[in-house]
Amino acid sequence: MIFPKKQNGITLTELLIAGILLSVVFVAATSLYVSALKFFKSQTASADVNSLIALEHISRNIKKANDVAISGGGSQLKLRIEGSDPATQSVLDDQWVVYGVVSGKLYWKAPYAVTGDGAASTATDVTNTDPELVPGLTISSAIPFSLTNPSAQGVTNIVQIVLVTTEGNPSKDNTITTSVMIGSKSK
Repeated sequence: MIFPKKQNGITLTELLIAGILLSVVFVAATSLYVSALKFFKSQTASADVNSLIALEHISRNIKKANDVAISGGGSQLKLRIEGSDPATQSVLDDQWVVYGVVSGKLYWKAPYAVTGDGAASTATDVTNTDPELVPGLTISSAIPFSLTNPSAQGVTNIVQIVLVTTEGNPSKDNTITTSVMIGSKSK
């Protein structure tokens, strides 16, 4: 009896099946990579947008302010905004808006009237029981608020805001800095 010679190698069918399986694995891995990349980009973009929203909110109120005080070693910003009747020239109808960083979160007090002489000392500091300005935004700035005096007259009229936010996974620091002139917007 003559036995056919045993052939080594793979058949065309085996080769096609292996190619199809390998293609399915590559498509799945590529799809997973692309979706993870899109998710990362959307999270990073929202972190930047949240910082800008907070900065714009604070800047608008600084521009309307006629008095500014910083307390808590630069972690609390108190803004007095002209009341409903500017003709009275009285601070008793003015409103205070207070921003503060407490435990890495940016909180604020909506405009409210103060009692007494209307001085900055009567405006209370922000606590972690007040609402967050932008929920979920984490601030790692040691001193987010400061007053500067670029003029020779000795009048402090610029508020500098430095927001260092820690966002994303893995976390990265984003620094946004701006300077706003006090009362630079017409009331």
